Amino acid sequence: MVDYKRAVKRPFEDLGTLGIGIAVQLIPIVNLMALGFYLNCAKTAINKDFELPEWEDGIKLFTSALATVIICLTYMLPVTILTIATFGATLFSLISDFQTGLDGLADISLGSIGIGSILLLFLLLILLTYYILPAAILYYVKDDKFASAFKIKTILKKSFTLNYFINWIMMTAYVILLTLVLSIIPVIGTSAGAFIGLVTASTVLGEICSN
Repeated sequence: MVDYKRAVKRPFEDLGTLGIGIAVQLIPIVNLMALGFYLNCAKTAINKDFELPEWEDGIKLFTSALATVIICLTYMLPVTILTIATFGATLFSLISDFQTGLDGLADISLGSIGIGSILLLFLLLILLTYYILPAAILYYVKDDKFASAFKIKTILKKSFTLNYFINWIMMTAYVILLTLVLSIIPVIGTSAGAFIGLVTASTVLGEICSN
């Protein structure tokens, strides 16, 4: 069973590490190291080590973050291609219909309904992609192998469990709410909320992946 209290307290175990994390999160490009740090939090949780990691081996943090970005872009690629192709074809069809006059206007109305349905479909596909992405990233972290992020059968099996679903919902809501609440603090608020929330979320999801 996930120890949520321990996961929530984890970012505050070392205030120096926390301060560095908030600062790193603020800086574009450099904040990729923060992503690497979250991955390290997940990996240590997978290994049942719940001490807050230290900021060390920056190159490793950066390269693991870049690998994660590539994983995310790869998972989003099918949705992106389908979106461009579908909307391109729909736009071409509407332009052609418009040129036919009044009959075309009726077709445009029907086309608008079709676009709404297509948009809903793609929003669902995007949501599904974001839902399974953490599991894919966790398997990359767990095995320390890029290919493990694409063990689709294993990833889907892990993703479509009640335990994963509940914790994905909880951690997504936690990160968003914490970031929104702390955003009232000038300059560092949003960065602090994101860092604290994602350390906790990485810990919880990592603990799930260890089972």
